[in-house]
Amino acid sequence: MEVLERVKKQVDLVPGLLGELEYERSYRGVERLVQLVIQGVLDLGLMIIVALSARRPRGYSEVGFVLRDLGVLCEDDASLLKSMAGLRNILVHEYVFIDRERIREYANRLKHNVPRLVASMLKGLENGQLDPLIRDIEELNGRLRSMLHGRVVIALPHGGRVKDERGSGHDMDGGGSGG
Repeated sequence: MEVLERVKKQVDLVPGLLGELEYERSYRGVERLVQLVIQGVLDLGLMIIVALSARRPRGYSEVGFVLRDLGVLCEDDASLLKSMAGLRNILVHEYVFIDRERIREYANRLKHNVPRLVASMLKGLENGQLDPLIRDIEELNGRLRSMLHGRVVIALPHGGRVKDERGSGHDMDGGGSGG
């Protein structure tokens, strides 16, 4: 499954970045790794939200709370992820005002908090109900890939789905797929 493969790659990325934090001595290197670790965890959260077909967060600060609503994270971890998103925004947009010592302290806390967050996210994904449409689309993509291999350079399937207030799925063009 394509979605689960992307999640696995993301999960594999985060510990490598944390490992680099152990050995990085330059401040700019630490700062960049902190930013990348946080971004990796936020991206993982977004991938899980999509896989579980939950509501899309309006911003990074909501990712943890959507995961909390799905039963993936506890309240404290959702708040922790919100603070991580806030630090990420500071690192990206307000880097001139950063307190270097606080970033080093935060880097040390990440080494302890991130593995727990990632483990909770993975457990929540395993326990959650994957969107059946994602499975159907990935199966269809696999069949199309094998059928068109060597004959077609690029194929761009398209379409969409929204849910109405009853939870019925409909194509974006008005055609129905669920009622």
